[in-house]
Amino acid sequence: MSNAKYKCWFPDCKYETDKKSLIEFHHMTPREINPSPLNKVVIPLCPTCHKLIYHPLVKCGQHTLNTEKSIQILGK
Repeated sequence: MSNAKYKCWFPDCKYETDKKSLIEFHHMTPREINPSPLNKVVIPLCPTCHKLIYHPLVKCGQHTLNTEKSIQILGK
């Protein structure tokens, strides 16, 4: 069992690190849709997996890229 402090929550991803600067936190409701400081529900993802998140309501930013490997988030 690893003692890493941060682990990617993406299914089947084995990425883990002790450095907060090497993990990204994805807002469940992307900040592009809800920039409110109260929008605090996040999940840790490695940079590679974070790039796979696609949200159809986002009109600018990283979560507008829809590829065959994307994971699509439906709703707000």
